Amino acid sequence: MNIGIVFYSKTGNTRSIIERLEKELKKNDHMVKVFSIKEDQSFEKIDIEKYDAFIFGTPVHAFSVSEPMKNYLNQISTLKDKKIFFIATQALPYEWMGGKRTIKQMKKICESKDGIICESGIINWPNSNRDKKIIKVINKLNKSL
Repeated sequence: MNIGIVFYSKTGNTRSIIERLEKELKKNDHMVKVFSIKEDQSFEKIDIEKYDAFIFGTPVHAFSVSEPMKNYLNQISTLKDKKIFFIATQALPYEWMGGKRTIKQMKKICESKDGIICESGIINWPNSNRDKKIIKVINKLNKSL
């Protein structure tokens, strides 16, 4: 499967998860291309048609999807028939402290563009079981492809 991973990372936490996910997907013979949204909200133009699935990763900002990711998702014209996956990272300890809302906001945008919503995962960065949660999310996404 040809997978596009689009992410925004301010501190590097989201980037570290995306790098691990990319390695795992490639081990399973997926073709993976990673795209980074920059701090100034600039991004590389992506040919949506080239990909079967997309993974969108972002940190939670103010209990919501980050502005750079929201702006990126809003500018996409269509995700018709594309499998869509989400990863949210957050500094607060519980998913209900912005993680769930962030996923819900991204889902709403992608559904409006006819994407096929598949799976999501939230990583609470200060959690002592963070590494186990990262592995669990990566495995869940990998199995869904």
